[in-house]
Amino acid sequence: MLDGEEWRPQGRDDVTIRKTGDEWLLYDPSTDDAIVLDFPAALVWSLCTGELLVEEIRLEVESSTTTGEGDVEEIIDGFQAAGLLFD
Repeated sequence: MLDGEEWRPQGRDDVTIRKTGDEWLLYDPSTDDAIVLDFPAALVWSLCTGELLVEEIRLEVESSTTTGEGDVEEIIDGFQAAGLLFD
């Protein structure tokens, strides 16, 4: 992950998210892949708008869910590794 103090992660515009039952599906049309997300990961995705710093996302998610301290950074790293975020 880039420097979390200065990075404002932003999801690609063409990636869509849809709720199905208790899970969320993130669909990447460039690879035709669907990724299953739990609620904390879906919340992280919804906050990757390019406006919030990683630390701000972490604080927002931790106030809304029971995620651990490093979980948000791992989720964002996973989005980045999958090519779902703008660089």
